[in-house]
Amino acid sequence: MWSDFETEQDRMANIRVRDARAMEADTIVTTCPFCLINMVDGVKSVNADEQVAAKDLAELVLEAAL
Repeated sequence: MWSDFETEQDRMANIRVRDARAMEADTIVTTCPFCLINMVDGVKSVNADEQVAAKDLAELVLEAAL
């Protein structure tokens, strides 16, 4: 996938992480491996490591089972 952004702030993952923080979400969940990589990068990019975690749905299922 190729994308052209004016600035790093315009990356879709960064926008989604900022949206999640605005809604006070503590976890962003996806089932897409590519999206997970982008969300993890977005969390790091906007310095939200302490506020938001990006996880795969399978991780949440495992955590719930333990």
